[in-house]
Amino acid sequence: IMIHLVRAIRDIKQSNPGQSLSAIGVYMSILELALANNQNIENGLSLGLLQELMHQVDYIAATYEFKECAGEFKLAIRCLTYCFRSPRAVEVLMDLPNGVQSVVALINSSKDDEIAANSMKIVRVCLSMEMAHDKVVQKVPNLIYSLMAVISNRSDSIILLKEATGTLRNYVRKLHVLEELKDLTLLEPLYQLAVGPVDAKVKENCVAILRNCARVEKLSFYAKQVGIVCYITILPALTLSLIHIC
Repeated sequence: IMIHLVRAIRDIKQSNPGQSLSAIGVYMSILELALANNQNIENGLSLGLLQELMHQVDYIAATYEFKECAGEFKLAIRCLTYCFRSPRAVEVLMDLPNGVQSVVALINSSKDDEIAANSMKIVRVCLSMEMAHDKVVQKVPNLIYSLMAVISNRSDSIILLKEATGTLRNYVRKLHVLEELKDLTLLEPLYQLAVGPVDAKVKENCVAILRNCARVEKLSFYAKQVGIVCYITILPALTLSLIHIC
């Protein structure tokens, strides 16, 4: 089945735009079901599925207005995300010339929560892998600003906050990425979330990020200063965490 699906997806672009969008919807729906099986993911990756899905995402974005293709575009992104249950998908993405950059571009441009969340999930998985972390940082040096923009501007969505703070947590697990941070006020939303009435996982991610920030010399004073102000109103367990970094 994966041979047939990958071949069909590869051939979609040869149809006229009207037929293409219909075909994308059909084949992506079938593919989504097939990717529930991990062996199908592995087989698909061997056949070039991830490359074809990346091409489809670019093709849809370049050919249609979002309101025309929202359902098909979300399907394609979901199928792409499912592939990252396999570590091999990370390896493939890292080898694509503009692979991770294209995914981050979706974080920056998409106003749809599902698309932005799945795009961040892909980046988060990549950053969790030792062999890919530095490559992501090198390919997308401004990633921290993209993530903080989501945290600052789309805080009404718990799904986006979970993914953005989770991705940022994986990003700062290597302290050298924080050495280049010039605008310390960029961190302020993290403190606000750490003491605010938000999801427990978001709080946990924010505290973990702040702990790492406090280990970087130039961020240490700022982290301690804001942490001292914040801990007065925070829950006891989180208070201890913030006091610890101070």
